[in-house]
Amino acid sequence: MESACSQCGLTLPPPKWRGRHRRLCNECRLANKRECERRRREATATGRNGKIKPGERRSPATEFKKGVPSGRGRPMFSEMVTARGVTKIKVPIPPKARSLASKGIAYSWVPKARWLWEQMHGPVPTGRVIAFADGDKGNFAPGNLVCVRKATMARVNRRKPIGSKQVYRTNIALRRLQTEIQIVTGAKVSL
Repeated sequence: MESACSQCGLTLPPPKWRGRHRRLCNECRLANKRECERRRREATATGRNGKIKPGERRSPATEFKKGVPSGRGRPMFSEMVTARGVTKIKVPIPPKARSLASKGIAYSWVPKARWLWEQMHGPVPTGRVIAFADGDKGNFAPGNLVCVRKATMARVNRRKPIGSKQVYRTNIALRRLQTEIQIVTGAKVSL
């Protein structure tokens, strides 16, 4: 079965494999390839490469406007809950600690429990964390927030008792005692 070139009309030999039909002769194929390469060179020579040049605006109607809030911002002291269930609060950064101010950021998201504890007692000492005495991450009562060593929290998290809030409070007190005994005596204590 012979066919003709679709560009020049030259008779082509039958295809070597069944189902494959050559529509162009070799000369036309090479000419098309050269034409494609020429067009590609011309396109890159004119600067049409898909990149936005400095100062170029593609769609001014949908761009962010200067001074207009994005609509995603939250007001100061608003709260959010992370995927792990930690409630965070948006607070302003003190002027002394504004390393982020050079980037235009004057706020930070801080765990609410830590922020509340600092408002009542001052800064959290080094090596300590704020924990919930009853294990409920949604209970921000002042009596429920306790400042414990990181070693104590490691022990609490290693052996979490399943039970009531009172059992969790007792577990924290027991692990706190265990940590303090180890610090004073230097010997490991298992309670």
